[in-house]
Amino acid sequence: MAVASFPSADGDRPEGSLVRDLLSALPLALLAIVNGTVREATYQRWLGERTGHQVSTFTLIALVVAYAAWLDRRWKPTAREAWRIGFAWLGFALVFEFGVGRFIAHNSWRTLFADYNVLRGRLWPLDLAAFVAVPVALARRRK
Repeated sequence: MAVASFPSADGDRPEGSLVRDLLSALPLALLAIVNGTVREATYQRWLGERTGHQVSTFTLIALVVAYAAWLDRRWKPTAREAWRIGFAWLGFALVFEFGVGRFIAHNSWRTLFADYNVLRGRLWPLDLAAFVAVPVALARRRK
């Protein structure tokens, strides 16, 4: 099994591994938590809960693009590796969201799934799509 390692200072790309890809999702969790905290502490007061979440969706996508671009410059993944990274990020996000949401925050399943209801203006699925699409788009753009 490949050992997870991060790029060296000179930007060499380590051999890709699923473990490395899952570990690279940890900063995404931190970005999402900070993004949500900023939303709740600032602009959601003026915009309201639904609009605040919608704005937060797009700020998180911007953060994902910035982070993925940083990794793309260092790792230079192939398109195939980028797909694996994206699906690792998606899987991590779902496990994190439902694991923390259900078993630590004790939210109901109804509450957890409410963020997936695009018919009610909830745009969280766009963030999930970005977790997969952004690494792939960056790898293809570089090629």
